[in-house]
Amino acid sequence: MQKYIIALFAVLVTGIYAQAADTVAISTAKPAQSAANLYYAADQSVLIMPTAYTMEKGTMAFTDYELAGLQLSRAITHNTHITAAMVFPITADLIRTFTVGVKHNYFRSPKVQSALWASYIIDPHFLSIGNILSIGSPQASVHLGVATGTDFTHEIKTYILMLGGMKDLSPRIALLGEIIGTNQVLDEEGNGLINIGVRFKGRDLSWDLGAFRPLNIDDGGELYALPFVKATYVF
Repeated sequence: MQKYIIALFAVLVTGIYAQAADTVAISTAKPAQSAANLYYAADQSVLIMPTAYTMEKGTMAFTDYELAGLQLSRAITHNTHITAAMVFPITADLIRTFTVGVKHNYFRSPKVQSALWASYIIDPHFLSIGNILSIGSPQASVHLGVATGTDFTHEIKTYILMLGGMKDLSPRIALLGEIIGTNQVLDEEGNGLINIGVRFKGRDLSWDLGAFRPLNIDDGGELYALPFVKATYVF
């Protein structure tokens, strides 16, 4: 069980804090472009996994996950972001969840973008390094990610695969879905998540409402899914 909790933590941290290094809510769009081609707050991620989309230099974004996970991001260039994040410090111990991250978008074309990221959590001394490939546009896109996470405290190394998609149902509402799994996902104690939800999109503030379910968990059929709520504000 301890192995499962640690590996699942690796999945969540790698996805969530990679987003933090990628927070995008902006548009590289020119004024003459149509509204359909504009970026909106939270286009930096599906639900947990990141996208390769990046924000305009000087833009900052604040994201709150489930009221407990907090992150602040700043674009120091059009392609490079730095991030600070942590779990809300209900107790002094949670201060040790403080995380720093950096992300760099190294390839950009009209329909394909790719970015590298790295993040480090103070406790449990967890380092993640990954790459994300985004195909399409924020209005209709598929995202493929691969990452490696190393927990130096427990000497556990995890490889993580991510597949997600976003599709606008209207100019202000999008359908979201993703699957995140580790290299142990086929083992008896395999780990991973399947997530689905909707996004209510705004230029400065977006809300994600959805549900997630752990993979390969023997819960006796009692657990269907857990609720997921996320808010992203750009300034």
